Amino acid sequence: MRVLVSCSSRVDQGSGILAYSKNLVECYLNSGYEVAFVFESSENHEWCQREKLTIYETNSSEDDKTETQNLIKFIESYNPDVVINNDHCYLQALAPVIKVPFLFVLHLGATSILSLAKINQDYVDAYIATTSDMKFDFQKLGIKSHKIHVVLNGLNAPFYEKHQSNNEEMHILFSGENTRRKGADKFIKMINTNKFDNCVFHWTGGSKVKDKYEAQLNRNNKVVIYDRLAKKEFYELMYSCDVFLMPSRNEGLPIALLEAMGHGLVPIASNARGAMKEVICHSENGYLCDISKWESEAADLMHYLTINTKHLDSMKKQSLLMANQNYLNGMYASKILGVANSINKVDTLEEVECYYCWHRPSSSGVTNLIVRLSNSFKIRTGLILPYKGRR
Repeated sequence: MRVLVSCSSRVDQGSGILAYSKNLVECYLNSGYEVAFVFESSENHEWCQREKLTIYETNSSEDDKTETQNLIKFIESYNPDVVINNDHCYLQALAPVIKVPFLFVLHLGATSILSLAKINQDYVDAYIATTSDMKFDFQKLGIKSHKIHVVLNGLNAPFYEKHQSNNEEMHILFSGENTRRKGADKFIKMINTNKFDNCVFHWTGGSKVKDKYEAQLNRNNKVVIYDRLAKKEFYELMYSCDVFLMPSRNEGLPIALLEAMGHGLVPIASNARGAMKEVICHSENGYLCDISKWESEAADLMHYLTINTKHLDSMKKQSLLMANQNYLNGMYASKILGVANSINKVDTLEEVECYYCWHRPSSSGVTNLIVRLSNSFKIRTGLILPYKGRR
């Protein structure tokens, strides 16, 4: 079987959607399938070379119509048996002309990531909701219930057993970006308004975060801020930690949460939108805090865990056990192919009826304030424009 998987990120820069897509690719390769991976133009292809992948790179900074037309040529030459779209706008524009089962995976029930699901919905054969909440997000777009399948995220292999706690210090990881959606403001407020004895906090927020917040956050606590870490270094950091913080306001089923629990970290997450409530059993393998008062509740829990290390160690074992039994065995990838195999392909068109501008315009390197604000507005409001000619 030949599987084509897409991703809206660069292969060397990205977060949740990229991690999901890479894991999906690895699952299918491990099962003996041929896989082609479509992603945004990248500089570092080390992972692709190691996996010996067939790859195709699009470039959203170029002409959208030309990029979409070139992509269909690649797909026709590759001749896949199934197409799985993870938030790639040009691929979504091609749904009407794809002759094999076409699946769309939703990773966030908001912004242009959600809006993309509405495009060509008559020609998308199945929609994959990565949380139960997202099933209803699809229906708000008018997508028929019989097309929607809830398949929670996962990883393709278990991790090693977690070490016992360091009784002298508790190490706490926050891997969120410096955004409101990820709850960075709540993390910062918690650190600034509490003193945590025998705790070391680790934030993989990047160099800009380090320059802006490191001195402030270290006034009363130990906080180490890292530049973006490669996967190997990120896993090494996870392995050294005990607790994982997730004050997010809106998520799918975060890959980082599964990775953390797979390393035996105890999650302290919010009860906001996302699958955190489906994965975490409060006080057994982690904690769920009211999003409106996450800072104070999480602080109380960390004070408790520094004293009650036996409960911490018990929860770490339960966190690892839950992750390995339910989410780290590649079953989600098999379930998605099961959906594809059950599809009776709908009628397709011979030509693309409408091309679209890239749905997540980057402001990286853009100095014009109006353009930056326009890009942000389009993403936040889910505005995806039909192609009207070269930019």
